[in-house]
Amino acid sequence: MKQIESILLIIFLAFQFQLISQTLVRFPAGSISPDIVASNITTSNISFGSGISQVACNNYLVCDGFNQTTSSNALNNGDYFEFTITPNAGFQINISSLSVLTTGSNLVGTPLIIMPIYYKKQSQSNFNFITSYNNTSLGTNICSNSSSGNIPSVNVLTNESITFRMVYYLINPDNVQARIGQITVSGNISIAPNITKIKTTNYPNLYLAINAAQPNDTIHVIEDFTETLSIPLPQNVILNIPSSKTVTLDGSFTNNGTIINNGTLIKNTLTNNVNGIYLGNGTFTGNFINNGTFKPGG
Repeated sequence: MKQIESILLIIFLAFQFQLISQTLVRFPAGSISPDIVASNITTSNISFGSGISQVACNNYLVCDGFNQTTSSNALNNGDYFEFTITPNAGFQINISSLSVLTTGSNLVGTPLIIMPIYYKKQSQSNFNFITSYNNTSLGTNICSNSSSGNIPSVNVLTNESITFRMVYYLINPDNVQARIGQITVSGNISIAPNITKIKTTNYPNLYLAINAAQPNDTIHVIEDFTETLSIPLPQNVILNIPSSKTVTLDGSFTNNGTIINNGTLIKNTLTNNVNGIYLGNGTFTGNFINNGTFKPGG
């Protein structure tokens, strides 16, 4: 009987917290608004970069004015479609795939318009490349001709807002039109474990804890974690890593406050700025640049 109850409990939890891959968000062809949004997340409408403008088209989202010749220029100069997914407080999303169907351009013949896809979490400064796709040349029938799709693997786990940006650039510069059809984001949703704590409030990542921290607050690490972080530890804020915990950080994180490391801190390069203080008996792995106060064991 207990075995049956255990199995039923596992099934219930899997259903309740949506651990099985599902459609998280879907934008139907021709719409900037999603028609499917899973529970415990919110989604923005699709928006257009400043370098392009929308063209009337019943079947697809079509924009005019694509004229960049590299992905970085297109990414930074507004030649893209984008949208943002945000998990509700206390939840995390594991995104497994992003399907962008019936892409194409109004180019004729062999010239290509290329669509790289990027993502950026809220705590990150730069976009991360996922994949690139050569779009079909559709000519003047861009609003009606069918074309192939694109289903890249993403595999991103986050409890922060995440923005996807679909960029278009050309081999030969020209002002052309490009389109996207149905967009589907798949994955699962689960409860986000708390990894940091300020006083009696828990946080699922260091980014949120730093943003919430007030002067003289101590951020306590309560679970091992790995995080890409692009904001500094503020002055007069303490990050306390106890002896049993391991913190692995990537990104441009620097220290303006106080790090007390009695556990393990792994960072490819950690800069201890002029006001930064580094204390503790723990292990640091990486390149440490000290411009402040460095007192191991202090």
